[in-house]
Amino acid sequence: MTEADMARWVRDFYAAHPLRGERSLDVAVDTFIANGNFRFDADHDPNTTVDTVHVQIGQTVMWKWQAGTHTTTSGSDPNDPNVGQLWDHPLSDVDTVFTYRFDSPGVFSFFCRPHYFFDMRGAVVVSANDGDHPLSDVDTVFTYRFDSPGVFSFFCRPHYFFDMRGAVVVSANDVTPPMVQVIAPNGGEMLPAHQPTTITWQASDDQGVTGIDLFYNDQEGAPWVTLGRDLPNSGSFTWFVHDTPTAGARVRVVAHDAAGNAAADSSDSWFVIVRVPGGRVPTTLRDFIQPGTQPLDAGSLIPSSVCLSCHGGYQPDT
Repeated sequence: MTEADMARWVRDFYAAHPLRGERSLDVAVDTFIANGNFRFDADHDPNTTVDTVHVQIGQTVMWKWQAGTHTTTSGSDPNDPNVGQLWDHPLSDVDTVFTYRFDSPGVFSFFCRPHYFFDMRGAVVVSANDGDHPLSDVDTVFTYRFDSPGVFSFFCRPHYFFDMRGAVVVSANDVTPPMVQVIAPNGGEMLPAHQPTTITWQASDDQGVTGIDLFYNDQEGAPWVTLGRDLPNSGSFTWFVHDTPTAGARVRVVAHDAAGNAAADSSDSWFVIVRVPGGRVPTTLRDFIQPGTQPLDAGSLIPSSVCLSCHGGYQPDT
């Protein structure tokens, strides 16, 4: 059959049969070239017998004429009961381009009606937008947006038994600081110096409180003195009260979460630190509020609990 005869056959066929498949107006993401070697070429490799392209739902594929007279017809072969139901169009020097948008997942085979016996066929693999995608020298990149927190495992279908797998851990975009409240001392208490008192607080966070910092000062506008850093959120801390008599002391609690958010609360009003009885002197530099004298000013180098046994546990008679 000459080229003119083939062109006449295709023209007569579509004169008797309707064209099927609405042309897509979207930009095509891949293209099959209908060439004179009876091939639908998508990978530019003449050794590939049946070319296949991979797209996602909602994407468009193009068939482009290069030489000869052909058709692009959906279906596995002329005997397919659904042949041409999705699309059926000529490709020639008159009808040079056909585009089709795929709106459902699956494997969509197609062929050329007059050249089927020359094995002129191809396939389009359409994946749902759910993270199932090939990776090859043709499909070299796949990207996916994670919109919810969690641990998302993945694997390679053909190489699963070689343990080819991985995981993506997605953290919540936490911008909410913890909630924290000083319970005691919260104002009005009278605390004797060099005696243990319990600082109590409540702190919570939807992702968990990761650390507590404690401070105190002895007058309005005075710098905050560190009592402890990165403490567990136990709700209480034993403080051997500094010998800094004042009627204007407060404590401050700062809560941190894993995302780096922080929140603070201080005593609602002043409490009193009562002077050490006469004849007793400070037992540690902790009682002299001078720069560099406070062991926790630069952060805790040892657990705070260790300090409780130092210098007799801050007992005034030691």
